[in-house]
Amino acid sequence: MSFVDLKDGRKAEVRKAANQTEVQGVQAMEYKFWGPDAVYPEYHPRAGQKFGDVWQGDHGLAFTQYEELWRLFSEGIDIAIDIDKGDIRGYNAFVLMAESDIRKGMPGYNFDPRTVHKPDGSRLYIINHTAPGASDAMMAFLKEYAAGRKMPIATPTWTEILKGKETHPYLVGERGDNFWLKNGFLPLEDTRDPDWRPDGGPTAVMTVRMWNPEQKESA
Repeated sequence: MSFVDLKDGRKAEVRKAANQTEVQGVQAMEYKFWGPDAVYPEYHPRAGQKFGDVWQGDHGLAFTQYEELWRLFSEGIDIAIDIDKGDIRGYNAFVLMAESDIRKGMPGYNFDPRTVHKPDGSRLYIINHTAPGASDAMMAFLKEYAAGRKMPIATPTWTEILKGKETHPYLVGERGDNFWLKNGFLPLEDTRDPDWRPDGGPTAVMTVRMWNPEQKESA
């Protein structure tokens, strides 16, 4: 475990989720940032629109199966938890996959983890990373775990094409490339899928990025 100072002056502990209550806190934060009532930020071309108005279904862009994931693979949820209030302030969620599973056309965001997770998998596959104010600490914690198991980390990165530009709900324009490159995630060849469709939404562009514990970190 480790600790991180949050931007609001509070302190959070970074560790694995330990019980169902903490996992439910992760699910609540997921809905706050990715659910149907989440609103596109002011710098986005869809500013002010709700996710649920764009991405059909009752979950917006949220992954709804954190409790199922935790029961299946308890190590698959990391949290940053306020040490005084007990609030969840950030999280990583992931499953394990075989190397051959990482390819073009990955599943949409709200997949059933039972159909994807492989206990003997050799690749860590990110479901979501949401940690405003604690992202660096959460990413470092995830990499430490992956390095301990000598596993590369794969993540699906996706965008829509709006007004001729590739945009993500939060990582618009260069924000997306800069975020993943800063963290050492490089695009995998032959994984770019221009016709990827997240659950119930418009067509998007998806590329898998990979971090390898043996590679050197960017400055």
